[in-house]
Formats: sequence, C-alpha cells, structure tokens
Amino acid sequence: MKKFIVILGVIAVSFSSIFVLMSSASGFVMAFYRMAFSAIAMIPIALIKDFGVIKKMTGKEWLLSVLSGVFLGAHFALYFTSLSYTSVTACTCLIDMEAVFVPVIMSVFFRARQGFKRWIAIAVALGGALVLTFSRSGAEGFGMLGNILALLAGLSVSVYTVLGNICRRDISTAVYTAIVYTSASVTALIACLCAGESIFDVTGGDILAGLALAGVCTLLGHSVFSWGLKYESPVFISTVKLLEPVFATALAVIIIKGERLPGLQTFIGAALVIAGTVFYSLCKEKSRHK
Repeated sequence: MKKFIVILGVIAVSFSSIFVLMSSASGFVMAFYRMAFSAIAMIPIALIKDFGVIKKMTGKEWLLSVLSGVFLGAHFALYFTSLSYTSVTACTCLIDMEAVFVPVIMSVFFRARQGFKRWIAIAVALGGALVLTFSRSGAEGFGMLGNILALLAGLSVSVYTVLGNICRRDISTAVYTAIVYTSASVTALIACLCAGESIFDVTGGDILAGLALAGVCTLLGHSVFSWGLKYESPVFISTVKLLEPVFATALAVIIIKGERLPGLQTFIGAALVIAGTVFYSLCKEKSRHK
C-alpha cells in the first residue's frame, strides 16, 4: 500500500512541467512561488501538529534539513529553466537520472556496495543520459543547454533525496517538509535576485500556476516522497519516479500546444536511461532475497 501511495505521488508531480509551460514567468520565479506556497501550507501544520518534534531537533538535524531544502530549491530553479530550452521528455528523463545518482552518492559517501551488475546498469543509464544531453530536443540551438540544466537538476534532487533519507529517520514529515520548503523558497528567491528576475512581475495565471504546483505537485507529490523515505529506501523512491517521463510526455502532447512526441535520438536516450535504472532496481531486489 505504501508503494502504491508513492506511485500516486509520481502522477501528481508529472503535472509539474505542464503547469510551468502554461505560465509566462521565468523558471526561477515559478520555483520561488512553488516553494513559497508550499512552505506557507506546511509551516502551520508543523507548528500545531509536531511542535514537540521541533523543540527536540538537534543542530545537526536543522543543518541537514536546511541543506536538503537548498538542494531542492536549486533543483526546481534548474528544472523549470531547462523547460524553456528542451523537450519535456528529455528534461524529465535527465532529472530522473536521480535513480542512478543516488546509488553513486551512497557508494562514494556511505560506502554502500553496489556489485558488478548494478554498476553495469548505472553505466547503461549514464550512456542514455549522454545521448539525451547531446540530442537536439527543444528550442533550436539551445537543446543542449536545456539538457545540461536538467542533468544538474537531477544531481541536485539526488542530494536532496539522500539527505532526506537521513533526516526522516527522526523528524516527522510535517516538520521536515516545512523546513525544506522554506529553505528551498529562500534559495529560489536568491536565484531570482542573482538573475535579475522580479518575483512581482507576474500575472494572475502565473500565481494560479504557482498554487497548482504547490498544491498538486509538491503537497501531493514531493511530500508523499518525503513521507515514503521513512518506510522505503531512497533507491526505491528515486527509481519509481521513472514513471514521470511517461506521464509527463503524454500530458504535454495532449495539453501543451506545439509539444510533439520525442525524436529518435531522444527516444533512444530515454529508453537507455529507463532500462538502466530498471535493471539496477531489479538487481537490488534480487540481492535482498539472497
């Protein structure tokens, strides 16, 4: 049942690229509004429901939670900006390289053993990422830029997932997400200021898109992932997100005018990314039963 709830969360986050493409504001600005609205929703819940948890938090837990939010804010700023330059398919697949980045991070920093088969799977997924990165998806002459931004967004959310797995061992979902969303909104705001973007130069449609991003994609999506990190491994959470490119591409083709099905090179790269990460997940499950 818990795994099914996480899958529903993937469906919710699949609307993220749709809401961003329907807005007229920059990616940095939309990242700020998504995180700001999410923080506004979660802070009162955390204070009322789990104030005792907040009082018991250590300095290390605060630091890791805030740092997790910084990487989440960077993820959304990079992700939303990349959508202006590349296709939804390439963008979401490269971001879902998180399923490969997470085990690599776990191996390097936490000495988690992967095994030969898992490294082969990681190599296949990385090969697919390279094919996607150099594919001509999206805006003419800017596809590679968008792909690189999406890849960096995937790396950022991978660090967020690993840190979240540590924080969620002793911190409630409400408290953790309230801290993370607040620090993520501050990070996105700093990105706006550095890029010279005004958070006030928005339309009513942009505000509605920000509310939809917060309500549907964050509270019903990413919050579910944060909840799931207490019961499932970070590798499972990142792997199941591979369903997002499928849902997001279908929604974009149906809803967004001008969005087309991916070309051959994009399709090949996406297929390699998904095949590599699924193979990794299968190797992981087999190892647990030995």
